[in-house]
Amino acid sequence: MIKFFYITLITISPFLSTAQTITFEEVQNATESLDGHYDTYIAEDGTSYSIGDEIEFGDPSGDNGQFQTAQQLDINNRFSEMDKSSTGVKSKINRIKIWVDAAPGFQVGIQSKGNGPNDNYMIFIEPALSSGEVK
Repeated sequence: MIKFFYITLITISPFLSTAQTITFEEVQNATESLDGHYDTYIAEDGTSYSIGDEIEFGDPSGDNGQFQTAQQLDINNRFSEMDKSSTGVKSKINRIKIWVDAAPGFQVGIQSKGNGPNDNYMIFIEPALSSGEVK
């Protein structure tokens, strides 16, 4: 029985992971790399965004009618601009990642998936929230 327990534990342990949460303050105060798998991000306004949550696009903030903080990924993982037709589109968060950006330092990016096969999005969440591009 104990042997069975250990074999089962060894077999499933790689699939068990500890959920990691990161906050706006931790990102802003970071002095070293924040690599890792994050399941939840707590934004500056206190709103929690977790993998599996649904987010909705607001209105684009660019003068040209384009989204400035969100882009659509095509099937080859190339970015393309999003326009007003994306307003109201809902997508499900499937990845939370931290990027290093020379000007602001670290930024939190959220990848999300819509309903269609090519509906994949990359959103820099804090600028998207402050501009109203994400509700």
